[in-house]
Amino acid sequence: FMSRNGQNVVVLANDAHGGIINVSTNYGASWTTTVKPNGISGPYESSSICATEDVSKIWTKEYNSYNDNSKIIESIDGGATWTDSNDLDGGIDVVRIDPYDNNNLIAYRYNSISAFKVSNDSGATWQRLAIPSAITRLRIATIDRGAIFVYGEITSTDYRFYTSTDGGLTWAENELPVNISRFAFKPKRVDGSPLYFVQSNTLHE
Repeated sequence: FMSRNGQNVVVLANDAHGGIINVSTNYGASWTTTVKPNGISGPYESSSICATEDVSKIWTKEYNSYNDNSKIIESIDGGATWTDSNDLDGGIDVVRIDPYDNNNLIAYRYNSISAFKVSNDSGATWQRLAIPSAITRLRIATIDRGAIFVYGEITSTDYRFYTSTDGGLTWAENELPVNISRFAFKPKRVDGSPLYFVQSNTLHE
């Protein structure tokens, strides 16, 4: 995780006993190792790290070999202590936060449609959200400036991308140039935040 200005960074490294979470608040000049939470493992959770812009709150996945038992754990004191995140169990393994409004978060289970939730109070409470019914496997999702973006599998050869600007009440399908494997936001300028797609090692904007 990296804050929008690049000053605050949270990374999950790996040691002989699993994952360790390091935090920098000075552009990577120095690092602090947080209290090691139980049940995380670097190779599996590196994509699950999520934090507020000031890195006071951090979320990550507690790994379990049985995906239905995986859950999200959180720290509300910059990694000093860890607890089970409220209502984020049952296989949920990814949390994403709106970089422009940290009150808004989404949480979901990769490669499944069994669990997708949204929070509008910085993770204090969560509500289940219905994703577009055509999706049979959710690949990836994100939230940016209040808009929710989901990308998922319809069939083994048909992938689609949807956007909701009303908190998930309605969804609009967006055309993509190719079937993609990942997507992410990377703000480029003050008046625009392009969406970047990666497909077969090719970057699409």
